[in-house]
Amino acid sequence: MAQARNRDDDLNADRRQRVADARQASIARAEAANRMMDSSQPTPTQEENDLIRAGVDLPEKEDDGSGPDFGEELQRRRMAVYEEAAGESGEESAASTEVRRGRGRPRKTEEE
Repeated sequence: MAQARNRDDDLNADRRQRVADARQASIARAEAANRMMDSSQPTPTQEENDLIRAGVDLPEKEDDGSGPDFGEELQRRRMAVYEEAAGESGEESAASTEVRRGRGRPRKTEEE
């Protein structure tokens, strides 16, 4: 009987410790999120977007420190690879390349 009680006490102590650890982890995540929010800037409001679309010059906002836009960086990388490949094959640009059809059914002729 005493062994069962000790085992239950150990289980309860383990459960209490897990709950306390989970609570501490939750608090740490919330603090980290608050630190990130304090250093970030909000996205433009709908009014700001409408004014920009209408051509109104808005004052520049300070850099939020997030670095370059990933989409711009990705596009730059793709263009560099494309230009390198075009240079190796002797092509001057995409506009000068002729679109080739893949294998498959041949084109219909005017006679058909």
